[in-house]
Amino acid sequence: MMEAEMAEKTPEEGAPARANRLSGAHSWAEEDMTEEAVTVFSVKDAFRKGTVHPESIFRKTWDIVTSLFLIYVAIVVPVRVGFELTAYGNWFVWEIIIDGWFVLDLVLNFFTAFYRDDFTLSVVHTEIAARYARGWMLIDAVSCIPTDVILRSDAGALWCSMESESSCIENNTPISPSKSSLVKLLKILRLAKLFRLTKIGKMAAVYQDDFFKILPMLAVMRLIVILLYLGHLFGCFFYFFSADPSYRTANETQLIEAGIMNSWTDQYERYLKSLYDTDGELDDSMYKADMYIASIYWAFTTMTTVGYGDISAFTRMERIFAVIGMIAGGFVFSLIIGTMADVVAMAKGSERAHQQCMDLVLNFTVENPVRPDNAISLLRFFRRQRTYQYNQQQLLLQVPFDLRIKLIMDIYAPLIATNSFFLKKSDVFVVEVCSCIRNKHYIKDSMIYRKGELGRDFYLVAHGRLEVVNNTTNKALFFFAEGSFFGEGALLQSLEIRAFNIRCKTDVELCEISAGDLEPVLRAFPDVKKELRATWEERKETYLSLEEQVTGRCTDHKKLKSYASTKNISMRDHLLDYNPSLQHVLKIKDTALGSSAEECESSSPSDMRRSEDGPANVASESESPAIKVATTGSSDSPVEESCNPWGLSNTDSLSFNVEEKINQLEERMKEMQRSQHSFQTEITKLLQQTSSSLPGQL
Repeated sequence: MMEAEMAEKTPEEGAPARANRLSGAHSWAEEDMTEEAVTVFSVKDAFRKGTVHPESIFRKTWDIVTSLFLIYVAIVVPVRVGFELTAYGNWFVWEIIIDGWFVLDLVLNFFTAFYRDDFTLSVVHTEIAARYARGWMLIDAVSCIPTDVILRSDAGALWCSMESESSCIENNTPISPSKSSLVKLLKILRLAKLFRLTKIGKMAAVYQDDFFKILPMLAVMRLIVILLYLGHLFGCFFYFFSADPSYRTANETQLIEAGIMNSWTDQYERYLKSLYDTDGELDDSMYKADMYIASIYWAFTTMTTVGYGDISAFTRMERIFAVIGMIAGGFVFSLIIGTMADVVAMAKGSERAHQQCMDLVLNFTVENPVRPDNAISLLRFFRRQRTYQYNQQQLLLQVPFDLRIKLIMDIYAPLIATNSFFLKKSDVFVVEVCSCIRNKHYIKDSMIYRKGELGRDFYLVAHGRLEVVNNTTNKALFFFAEGSFFGEGALLQSLEIRAFNIRCKTDVELCEISAGDLEPVLRAFPDVKKELRATWEERKETYLSLEEQVTGRCTDHKKLKSYASTKNISMRDHLLDYNPSLQHVLKIKDTALGSSAEECESSSPSDMRRSEDGPANVASESESPAIKVATTGSSDSPVEESCNPWGLSNTDSLSFNVEEKINQLEERMKEMQRSQHSFQTEITKLLQQTSSSLPGQL
């Protein structure tokens, strides 16, 4: 039905309509995919089964909010644990809300469907629970323990913490050793929240295809974020192990108390007191902010193996942690460098592939005896071609048809809408043909192929203009503009001998298709092959007709030039008799170039002068007695008259005054020159008229 409607449209309307039809293929393809998804499990079907679809809007929104909370936890928890900063007021309430959200996330994971290894959706609760129990359940459960609430409840400062720090009543009762161990355990459990950060990477992997334009850079960005976070984490815990006396050995504690050994925190505290010019206690928030900056400074100098040495590890625990930081930082930093190199190589993949191709061509020109001008032409040709790391034809053929038609429309929409080859063709034919296209670029005056060459490819003109040139005169017979096609003879014969010469009139971009690739397509569409054969025969007939006309006219042109350059009267008459179109040249008198030898032999002495109707009148016999021919020998001997092109006899038998004869010759020469000039002017006019009748563009 769709093709019947297309057949009723004009060629001008057919191209846009065909483009709209192909663009409309998105809709029916999406409908088919939606119906297929429904047969598996749609969002509503999953909800009816008491589960949440993993690709539903609700679950995506939930994952985004969870990721934001995880980022907050990843930044804040190391600071609160390392620098012992306690949240009060709204911050404390906010963190309680986050803990509650993680508890709800734990419950929701038991009801979220998942895809099996065979990409089928599982909505069975036992399978969902078993899978979650083997994976993230333990980490999520430990990270959901409200350690801060437990500690404040034990200290009796839970409710006042929701108001402000000043409203809390500090409990000065010393903590028992058992409670001290409990506090350390709860602090460690708080760090379990950091393991949930790996979920961000998992969520990013699910949605990474939505950011396909920056996908190559995501790997580098991920490593940079990891490096920055490791610096934040190592800085916080380097201060934690340095400031907490419980992580020092007994000997280290004695040396520090005796003043023999100073930790970096003590040295930096004295520096801050001198900086702020105070001998008392520093403001706690200002002190810890400066300590955080110093810790981050140490972390990045250590991880990047710069290590200026102004902040050094003194205690055993500090040095152990510094070694861990150097190993982790060096590993991540090297990963960043390597990944950055891969990303840059991937981003310039086409350039690298093109350069490799140019290197191969250069090696070919060096290792073979190729002339310099041919080598330059070869390099220029390949330098203008597009080179890809992938094989577009193989990639498109691996894609399902419904997706392939969308990709073809995205890539070749202008070509499909404007090229006459696709006019009134089915979607299947268009897709199969476009899947075999290879793009080629040619510069102006390049020959695509020559007459007599073996043809193996078919061409669609994407941009530019080509011309069919005569094999003899190198003149253009007709043109192929943008939107046309040629080379169809290669599709109709197993081995075609090209019948035309095709030359680029401008820079040209062609879509080249191998005859072998299109052979199965044409077998499936015999009507298209029949149309191509009719077009091919018509073009051959038109070409031969135009070539015959141009060759005939050019032959006349060459004959006329030959006529203008000859002084042989018999040859001139032969040329005029051969071509009747030049008979009007006979109006020009033969005397312009002199008489032939036969005319001289048959003429009497009285006829040896110029005709009165010639271009110049010559003196009569009485006026020119010197050109009379004298007799030799006895009176009874026959009279022999010797003739030459000037109408004079042999100089030995002449009886005239020498000076008078010279004057006659000079006058006769001037007359001959004037006559010949008039003749050449007439011939030039004829040449111009003949040249203007030759075809420039047919």
